[in-house]
Amino acid sequence: MTAGQIEVARRVGERLQSEFRALIRSFPLEARTIAEMSQWLGVTRPVCQRLLRGVRHRGDAIGALSFFPGVKGLRQVIQAARGRTCDEALLAVAGAAVDQYAALIDEHGGSQARLLSALETVGAEPPDE
Repeated sequence: MTAGQIEVARRVGERLQSEFRALIRSFPLEARTIAEMSQWLGVTRPVCQRLLRGVRHRGDAIGALSFFPGVKGLRQVIQAARGRTCDEALLAVAGAAVDQYAALIDEHGGSQARLLSALETVGAEPPDE
């Protein structure tokens, strides 16, 4: 990966964090924990857990990418939130962030695992687990 590609990945991570943070803030207060979000949206707990971990990650945004669910899970959250009549503007920008993430994944072999492996190979911040 080039320095430019790493910077693009960082910006994608920052955008995912920002857009999904705003979307989650639009949820009712009681739907902002893993269990309650899962129930409110009708999305599995692992997807909600990964979403919250990605949004709350405090290190480099590249590290946050390792915590977010995959594109399918992120799209499930958006679709479920749409069904809960969340603000369409928030859903649109979150969807655009997911599209950008999907394009980044496609550029690096078509899987989230390959993207994360490429980032780790060049010394980008590894997960803090």
